[in-house]
Amino acid sequence: MLLQLGALCGYETFTNSTDKVIRRFQGEPISKLATVRNDADDLLALPLEKMRNTDVMWMAEDSEGLYPKYAFEVEHSTKVKSGLLRLLRIPDRFRAELYVIGPDDEEAELFARYMRESPFRQHASRFHFFRYADVKTFYESGLGFDKCRCEWGITLASHS
Repeated sequence: MLLQLGALCGYETFTNSTDKVIRRFQGEPISKLATVRNDADDLLALPLEKMRNTDVMWMAEDSEGLYPKYAFEVEHSTKVKSGLLRLLRIPDRFRAELYVIGPDDEEAELFARYMRESPFRQHASRFHFFRYADVKTFYESGLGFDKCRCEWGITLASHS
């Protein structure tokens, strides 16, 4: 859902190599939804080794190539801290907004606790927590909007 939402929002989308192979969405491998390959020339300016394991990134482009604008870690259990640590590997210079997606209140509470601790506290304004249900709502709204946009013949404005 996050990869498709990124494309609907006009971003290039990236996912890690492992998820491209093992994860599926609506019966298709998610590699079909990621618009950027891990070895794409547009990623040469990035410290990709540091960011390679991020679950999903929405990427914008400037004169040096693609860079992460939004980054997401999807947690299936109480591994909130490991997701936060993976997101912190994205260098500050990109000013990416960082999201942890979790199933319920237990993960939300862990996230809130970690935001009060180092090393996360100093980056708390960039971190966000949303539940799976929030992603589903965003996704369904995005699909509805995109359907209407297409029916109206409205094209997406480019991001700069």
